[in-house]
Amino acid sequence: MEIQVFNSLDDILPYRDIWDGILSDIDSNIVYAKLEWLYMWWQYHGRDIKPFILTLIEDGEIVGFCPLMKVSKRGYEEIRFIGGDEAGSMEFIIKKAYRVQGIEKILDYLINMNGRFVINLHGLLKGYDGYYAVKQYLSNNKWHFFETSLKCFYTNIDAQNFYDYMRKQLSRKSIGTMKRKENRLKRLGRISFSPFEGGADELETIFDIHDRRWQRKIGSSKFSEGATREFFKELVLAKGLPFKVHVDIIDLDGRTISFIYGFEYKGRYTFYRIGHDDNFGMFSPGEMVLREKIRDCFEKGICVFDFGLGYEPYKAMWASNSLDAANFVFPANNLFSRLVYNIRRIKLNIRQFLKGIPWLYHFVKYKLGKFKFLLYPDNIKRSAKRAFRTLRDRGEKVLTFIYWRQNYYIMRKNLKQLRGDGGRVYKVEETSAAGQLELLLDITRMEAQDILRRFLKGDRCILVYTHRDIHCLWFDLSDMNISKIRYSCPMDKGSVFLYEHGTVGREKKLNRHVLYSALEYLKKAGFNACCIAVREKNHLLINQLKREGFKKIRYVRYTKWFGKPACRVYQ
Repeated sequence: MEIQVFNSLDDILPYRDIWDGILSDIDSNIVYAKLEWLYMWWQYHGRDIKPFILTLIEDGEIVGFCPLMKVSKRGYEEIRFIGGDEAGSMEFIIKKAYRVQGIEKILDYLINMNGRFVINLHGLLKGYDGYYAVKQYLSNNKWHFFETSLKCFYTNIDAQNFYDYMRKQLSRKSIGTMKRKENRLKRLGRISFSPFEGGADELETIFDIHDRRWQRKIGSSKFSEGATREFFKELVLAKGLPFKVHVDIIDLDGRTISFIYGFEYKGRYTFYRIGHDDNFGMFSPGEMVLREKIRDCFEKGICVFDFGLGYEPYKAMWASNSLDAANFVFPANNLFSRLVYNIRRIKLNIRQFLKGIPWLYHFVKYKLGKFKFLLYPDNIKRSAKRAFRTLRDRGEKVLTFIYWRQNYYIMRKNLKQLRGDGGRVYKVEETSAAGQLELLLDITRMEAQDILRRFLKGDRCILVYTHRDIHCLWFDLSDMNISKIRYSCPMDKGSVFLYEHGTVGREKKLNRHVLYSALEYLKKAGFNACCIAVREKNHLLINQLKREGFKKIRYVRYTKWFGKPACRVYQ
């Protein structure tokens, strides 16, 4: 058996039919072994790699391929399968009749090469003949090697019913929690699970969501970075591929809040990446899109749902089976390669130790990742402001413990008496949880989950656009609630309570034109009256409201002695 080396994937393209024939012969359903996938990957990463494809020839016939590449490191080269970390699993593309002999020939060729390099054969699945052939060869020849492994979770769908499968995999409590979160999310708007159907510009949203998510973790994900980002985008947009590329999303009123990216090939769905908008993290939209994709695979008759490499708690929860994907790292037959190999072995030992302890891996990746996220300059400023507000509030709490008094007028405007002489009418629109969330975050300086809780309660938010400012007005439809003095009473039917005003721009106060525009909008929306609570000492606002036709209907007197509150209401 002879070995011929190709240093370009372009030179391999004429042998595509032979390549596909060998994959059919070994009944491979690993999408990363397809020549089309490897070729597109090389097009976007070709500057950094040197293809090193070993072709096995027996009696003038090609009987196998080994798609390798040389990756430059500091002072040496690493020989790996083409596809790198993006290819979660790989295998030797060699006919059944020649597999063991061919793998041994390839390993013998690599070990006896001259050069400053280390071999790293990654993604070989345990239980497959390629894994056993490599391990047996290295063990029998007493060659130095180091084996690491990662869990690869999967589910054999077969003829199962999805709901039976879910009840088998998940506890009743977990299923109930999922349903409650989904129902709460439905209260914010219309949600749907659907395939992504946009173009290149819309795809950027997917990668931006993933990128923002990874800012809160330790480590890196190349999925949304540089050439790798462009590669995965091109896979979605490309036509005529022998495998399907799926991007499925959870949509909330036109806003993508989570996605799942994967491949379908020969009855096997290979899950690759998942991501969600952290602003909606309280609803677990990532879990939701994964569940819906698994359901979709059940309905389409997919045989295997492959969760990909890596131990993640949600993968272990959903998967019914698992196997290990092994990496074999070993040196060539020279002193320099053995030295580099020993250094690599120490690093891999540390990494494997961390990944072998789930709670420690989770702590390093997620908990420390959140700490890293807080160290970004913008987040440091935001955290400092939040800490200052917290310190100020606690100081006020201590000072007001002995004695504190706060009095309010509740004023009411009959919207039926609203005339057209109130002044300029600005553009007014009502926003939703999905509509202008980032703008609301900027105006209110609140956490996303606190804003979403307002919408879940049924509060409504109105945006008023002036020439230079954007005003945000919050209305409560159920209660007249003065949070500072813990006063609350039910609202009359058809009435609203204006409890907060904020703005982006120069003007921080609520001017008469903005107020009139908002009241005009509420009147058209079918409301009869608007109420507002004003501090007794805020004479400027009281007089302004009087001019707009607001009348005092209640006087709330609140006092607190040594922590004991007392509230009296006068008509």
